[in-house]
Amino acid sequence: MSSLRSFPYDSPMSSSRRTVTKRRGEQSEARLYFAAKLAWVEGATFRRNVIVTVKDGIIEAIDDAGELSIPRVAENVCDCDILLPGFINAHTHLEFCYCKSRLPRGNVPFSHWIEAIGQLKRTVRPNEITRCAESGVQELLQGGCTTLIDCTTRPEIFSLLATSPIRHIILWELIALSSEQAETVWQEVLERLSLPRSPNCIALGLNPHAPYSVGPHLRKLLRRFVEENPHTPIGIHVGESLDEKVFFETGTGPFQEFLARHDLDPAFTEVPRCSAGEFLCRENLWEFCHYLYHLNYFTDNDLAAILPFQTVVHCPTTHAYFSRAPFPLDTLLQRGVRVCLGSDSFATADTLNMFEILRMAARMYPQLGGTQLLELVTTLPARGVGLADHNPPLGVIAPGAAADFAILKTAAPPSDDFREILLDPTTCVWATYIGGRKVYELR
Repeated sequence: MSSLRSFPYDSPMSSSRRTVTKRRGEQSEARLYFAAKLAWVEGATFRRNVIVTVKDGIIEAIDDAGELSIPRVAENVCDCDILLPGFINAHTHLEFCYCKSRLPRGNVPFSHWIEAIGQLKRTVRPNEITRCAESGVQELLQGGCTTLIDCTTRPEIFSLLATSPIRHIILWELIALSSEQAETVWQEVLERLSLPRSPNCIALGLNPHAPYSVGPHLRKLLRRFVEENPHTPIGIHVGESLDEKVFFETGTGPFQEFLARHDLDPAFTEVPRCSAGEFLCRENLWEFCHYLYHLNYFTDNDLAAILPFQTVVHCPTTHAYFSRAPFPLDTLLQRGVRVCLGSDSFATADTLNMFEILRMAARMYPQLGGTQLLELVTTLPARGVGLADHNPPLGVIAPGAAADFAILKTAAPPSDDFREILLDPTTCVWATYIGGRKVYELR
């Protein structure tokens, strides 16, 4: 850590301006001090020239720099331009990191992309999956990500994340259209839900992949499970593509043709003639889906059905990858829906770097202010199921919260407008900390 040269050390400390979680002890060598020219604190305001004190991986206090005397030990002090909470990536598929630049993109039928990834899966070696996923974790850390929610079918990803520093929720993916396949998949997933978790694994949950890939018997097994385990985190891809919309409304289109080519039964016995979201409501599953991935297409009924504990996860990179119509962000925000950002995977994106994704969102949504953008990767996802009850709290710089930081560096003096900071080409992630421990530094 660099020495603290930008702020005075020995000014008297004013207790009236300090926010502290507990009384300071006599020993100070174990404490870390983050001296920031600009910091986003309490999930509400930017403050200039502050010192954030960390002990045992927890934020202990936030002080104005001129009012705190700290030991002049270089190893204990980090001088930084902009101090932000670590970013939360609410949707990843690390197992698909090997897919980078190998699949169709642009305005192609979604079913063609599904066929392409299926063919690629059959040729990839397990060691390639793990090696590429390791690189994916590094890219996440380089982009300031400290927590993620990953959907996977592979125990290797569970093991990889257990040995990484990143906090995570694993959602075991479920795909099965036939009854026989459903029983096999379900038993595998039940075993995986009981696996012992590493300290950085926040929770294990389920990802019934999508309404079109979860058949009647699997829905029955899932419904019974979630009714008995309502707090298990559940995420589902829903309303993602125009093909899905047409399929549920008419039973025709590229999805129907895909099923016919592969001699597969659809996920329903009768054409629903409604949106995928309304179909989940009819099946008594909607209310158990805590994370709604993509939701690019929805009806007024879908919008009215979104519950306060549900989170819509938008992936700007995936949207751009498939050249999709503009995401209806304003409609969701005006209705008070909680929206946050995810990276999705290298099967549908060119980067997992959350800082770059946040920068992309700033360009795509000029109507959003800097604080609104920052909330999409911090305070809003931190309220999601599985994360909201985490102790210490995530996604915020506040006394008692986890010392998870994304530290930015910029050539110009930090502006009061975070949007301006974000779009400044000289701004980059300089370091990432998880639990007060440096896990990435720009070289």
